[in-house]
Amino acid sequence: MVSICVTMGAMPVSAASMDTGVNQEDILTVGATTIENNSETDGTITDANRGTITWKYDAGTLTFTGETVSSTTPNQNPEIEIPKDVITEIVNAQTTSGSAITWKKDDVIKLEIEGTVTSIGANAFDGCTKLETVTISGDVTTIGKKAFIDCKNLETVKFNSSLEEIGVQAFANCEKLTNVELPDTLKTI
Repeated sequence: MVSICVTMGAMPVSAASMDTGVNQEDILTVGATTIENNSETDGTITDANRGTITWKYDAGTLTFTGETVSSTTPNQNPEIEIPKDVITEIVNAQTTSGSAITWKKDDVIKLEIEGTVTSIGANAFDGCTKLETVTISGDVTTIGKKAFIDCKNLETVKFNSSLEEIGVQAFANCEKLTNVELPDTLKTI
């Protein structure tokens, strides 16, 4: 692994729709992306290729887990992406249904990305000012531009061994993030 001081960037991501029996009032469609909130603390994001990401919020920890939707190819779900401004979109999906969500991006302290998620979108988590720890495991190969820009309290980022690309200014203005171990698979910063 390579160890470097960072002021980096990230790259954009998207997701879309699928029928899971959720009330239509709890669904927000943005382009090819559909965000379904099952409650104030969990839901799904589905893209045009029917790739699904589940999200769950619990006491400061936000977890995204990619899933395959095809039973015939359970481990082959190309490009499941966490969309741009994802927390804002989750909150918008909840408030669209008439009930206010009880948390916002400033409440997230720990972020976990796992499963078959392959990319993190541009500006996906920008301005999460209380975010301290990010753990990227699973299949993530790309972090979009400015994905974590202005996360002023971010101290620790753990990358998976599949990461290939980190976009422009992905970690810009992350004042407490001073040393990061990058995987050998990384090709582009």
